[in-house]
Amino acid sequence: MNEFKTIPKHLMFPSSLLFFVITTLQVGVGITNFPRILFIDTGQDSWISVILAGLLTHITLFIIVRILSRYDQQDLYDIHKILFGKKISVIVNGCIIVYLISSALSILLGYFEIIRAFLFEDAPMWLVITVMITLTIYAVFGGIRVIVGVAFVSFLLTTWLLPVMVQSIEYFDYLHFFPVLEANPKELALGTYHMTFALTGFEILYFFYPYAQDKRKAGIYAQLGALCTNLIYLYVMVLNLGFYSNQQLEKTLWPSLSLFKVIRFPFLEQFEVLIVSLFMLVILPNFTTLFWSASKGMKKLLPVRQKTGIFICAFTIIIAAFFFNTSVQINSYTTWFSKIAFYFIYIYPLFLFLFSIVFEKIRNKKKVTVT
Repeated sequence: MNEFKTIPKHLMFPSSLLFFVITTLQVGVGITNFPRILFIDTGQDSWISVILAGLLTHITLFIIVRILSRYDQQDLYDIHKILFGKKISVIVNGCIIVYLISSALSILLGYFEIIRAFLFEDAPMWLVITVMITLTIYAVFGGIRVIVGVAFVSFLLTTWLLPVMVQSIEYFDYLHFFPVLEANPKELALGTYHMTFALTGFEILYFFYPYAQDKRKAGIYAQLGALCTNLIYLYVMVLNLGFYSNQQLEKTLWPSLSLFKVIRFPFLEQFEVLIVSLFMLVILPNFTTLFWSASKGMKKLLPVRQKTGIFICAFTIIIAAFFFNTSVQINSYTTWFSKIAFYFIYIYPLFLFLFSIVFEKIRNKKKVTVT
């Protein structure tokens, strides 16, 4: 353990801010289209899949906190080095870095699709990339405390959209929620599986937990953040179910965004255009945390500074993004990545937790034998 550096106090942040970090990271591009995906799987029982996926998230988050609490100031990269050794950990950590960059690419492509659908049909990819990458690099250069601050500000500037959506209740048809429990267990399981991709983001705790000041409360605030996210998704799902007919919800690609088309203010037309523009604030915390976490791994894995790692991340995403020119290609990539994300986020923590327990028992036995 002595080979790992102690985190300076000036780099640490209050554990309570994990609430905002987890919430803002889980609410991303996925919130725009998840109601349609779930409805295709489970129909009017989609809200049940949201609850089940939320419970699964809380259980997984509990396991992640248990893993991290065993190693205090070590992040996932360090834990891999402890458990798997230097050689194997290089491969595993390399895969983690690729995953983080792939996640950022998935978010960027999803947002680009939304811009083309709601703002500019012929919007150039390079413009979207330039804006996002520039803002991200500027924030990440400020360090982890600035990144946490970005998440906090993003939460404050975007949560007002939730009460605004209540206006859609005027067009509700409550018959859309019936009959209840019509979906079979297989359909509910499939809906829960698809819902888990929308809830991704809490895995960033692997890298932020060591920087929390009060480790005892870090897990509580992370769980509260996940609970807030689950309630937001349940709220949005209910609004979509009540507002759209069955045929409309199946055919509307981004139902959560299209919902804003019925919202009117006397001083503003086409409110949904403002929402799409404001959505950049929603995905910016995702980008900053993913860039910081990936570049942190590069610093530990390669003989490079973290700032160099940030530019490597940016260059990789810029090059990769130009290989996706059509919606079909973007959807194929998102589908592929969602499968990888499910195993890394929901399956791998259980394996890592059990492996760490076995590892500690074996190491303790060796210590007893030596003494």
